[in-house]
Amino acid sequence: MPELPPLDTPVPAADPVSVPWKSAVAAGKAKGARSVPGARLPRQVRKQALTQRKLDDLARQRLVTPIDCSDSTVTGLVARVRPSGTVSYFFRWRGGGTINRIKLKASTLDEARKQALAARSGRAIGRDPRAMPAAHSQATSLTVADAVPLYLKSLERKGRSPAYLANVRSMFANHVLPDIGRKRLIDLIRTDVTDLYEAIGKKKSNKTRTAERTVTTLPNRVHVQIVALLNWAARKGHLPDGTMLMLERPIGVEPSQRRERDGTKIVLRLEHLAQIWLAVAEERLHVRHLVRLLLLLPSRRQEITALSWPEVIDLADEKPVVSLDRTTFDGPRLDLPPARMKGR
Repeated sequence: MPELPPLDTPVPAADPVSVPWKSAVAAGKAKGARSVPGARLPRQVRKQALTQRKLDDLARQRLVTPIDCSDSTVTGLVARVRPSGTVSYFFRWRGGGTINRIKLKASTLDEARKQALAARSGRAIGRDPRAMPAAHSQATSLTVADAVPLYLKSLERKGRSPAYLANVRSMFANHVLPDIGRKRLIDLIRTDVTDLYEAIGKKKSNKTRTAERTVTTLPNRVHVQIVALLNWAARKGHLPDGTMLMLERPIGVEPSQRRERDGTKIVLRLEHLAQIWLAVAEERLHVRHLVRLLLLLPSRRQEITALSWPEVIDLADEKPVVSLDRTTFDGPRLDLPPARMKGR
């Protein structure tokens, strides 16, 4: 039988490292910090290779405040051990100049690591981790092809003209839906859209003046509609908060803006317009009227030729002759009085 030590033998003190909150108290006393009775210790963050056993041991200890333990195996994974003994898991990342955090629906460390790895993979391709909980909900299952008709109906309710709606519809049908129409809005990443812009920029067109005959401003026009579609989807709840793509215009300075900036833009002066006005005097009636309307109205040829009778106000009402959709043109619009159209 082993010999027992005398009763007055001092018992060795426990290792303070094994009790996290005691080590913090000891460190504070070593620095000369004043001990305040009943004061709560600040939450501590430790980075280590977490194991389920370590977390269970911390949960069994009588902690004073919650402790955050960062996992060195999966960057961004944080396990929070509370004084009640419960353990919850979070994923943290830096974005937009701030540190963001989402709570993971995991009950074990292995489940938390799988979800944190999925969140990190999403971050690598530009997806916000906050979209993960809503990735499989019915509200966010809308594809781009399904969203476009609903978006067009919203434009129609806003009073957009049929010509404008037809233009937007054909733009999506010809340039957007063939490439990303089958993707869900929530699954879109920045690379999908930038690749689309690049593919559109390589398309040939006989209307351009460049030697390569590639389109010049069409990527920007498509960009405007895609951003408007995503904004509409976010307002309707088809995209969770903070998940909308941050997109930039594919063409920073358009050719017309560059020519205007460099002073090389060709602009018709008043004497040029007068010469054109006189030159069509002997043309057929519909040609003469079309050209002169184009000179007087800041409208495109398609807008003039697509005019319907409800858009033309009767001359006897002494009101402007043409009532066009003002949303299709941003610049100044010239309303012609009836007296001028009668030749007075």
